Amino acid sequence: AGIGDEPLAALQLVSECAARPIDLLRIEAEHGPHWCANVASGGFGTDVTVETDEGLKKVLGGLAYLVTGMARLGRIEPVRARLRGPDFAWEGDFIALGIGNGRQ
Repeated sequence: AGIGDEPLAALQLVSECAARPIDLLRIEAEHGPHWCANVASGGFGTDVTVETDEGLKKVLGGLAYLVTGMARLGRIEPVRARLRGPDFAWEGDFIALGIGNGRQ
């Protein structure tokens, strides 16, 4: 996208560019809608990400997620979902889910 790390330069670039539409995912959840720009995920991997202790991440880095995931292996619970889109509908249980709208 050509946007650098310097905040003021990035703001200047954004202010000079014309707005253009993008595709977004709208996720209806228990607590209201959520918007996603590239991917939405749920299930076991998402639970591990949320539950991994900040202190453990500082000590182990990315390995903290593996440790948390291994500790949760015996407690994997399916999640119930209903998915709809143009020309698509599905309802059921899942362990891991990823929904994306990117081209890659």
